[in-house]
Amino acid sequence: MIEKAVFEVPAKQECRIVAVICDVCKDRRHHADSFSDGVDWNEGYDKTETTVVIKEVSGGQHGGSGDVRQYHVCGKCFKEKLEPFLKSFGAEPTTYDFDW
Repeated sequence: MIEKAVFEVPAKQECRIVAVICDVCKDRRHHADSFSDGVDWNEGYDKTETTVVIKEVSGGQHGGSGDVRQYHVCGKCFKEKLEPFLKSFGAEPTTYDFDW
């Protein structure tokens, strides 16, 4: 779930995302950054990002349309609820480590 606020600026109106709410446990996090890499459910230097989305696109070289469905699931619900659910069907995650 995304919480939005409308800000009136002279001569224009903006709609900005001000918070993200976990669709499972309803945990609410202030949000000021973009969604390009998922939602960061932590504050500070440690990050827990999640992205649960399906994007379907149809069309050809001259245009088309698409549909996106996204679930906002905090890290705790991902680990404690979503991951066990997927594993109950025999799914195994693709994992990797990284350094920077």
